[in-house]
Amino acid sequence: MKRILIVDDSAIARDIVIKILGNGYEYDKAATGQEALAKIREHSPDLVLLDLLMPGMDGFGVLEKLKEMGNTIPVLLLSADIQKSTRVKAMQLGASDLVNKPAEPDALRNRVNFLLENPGSTV
Repeated sequence: MKRILIVDDSAIARDIVIKILGNGYEYDKAATGQEALAKIREHSPDLVLLDLLMPGMDGFGVLEKLKEMGNTIPVLLLSADIQKSTRVKAMQLGASDLVNKPAEPDALRNRVNFLLENPGSTV
């Protein structure tokens, strides 16, 4: 079964993502960027769903650390920030794609499925 790490400082947001994606995956959760990096090292998930705006280390900081580590795990950013510059910066730092929050359920499921089936791809 594929393992997904959901990183968001909001427990409600993490639970909503799990409800949207359903029971077909194993889930890990992290509330901070530092916790996310530790869980990635520990469990090596198949996909990371990463909130951009978090206190402390934000999503960009996580992406920078993952890039330094030579990350090959697909990272799908979830963000309410819809600026083109945000998307460009995220992709330059190694994100596979960005989904706007609140996520439209079908779009989120489709992107997650695509990235799990094509881990080296970007959408």
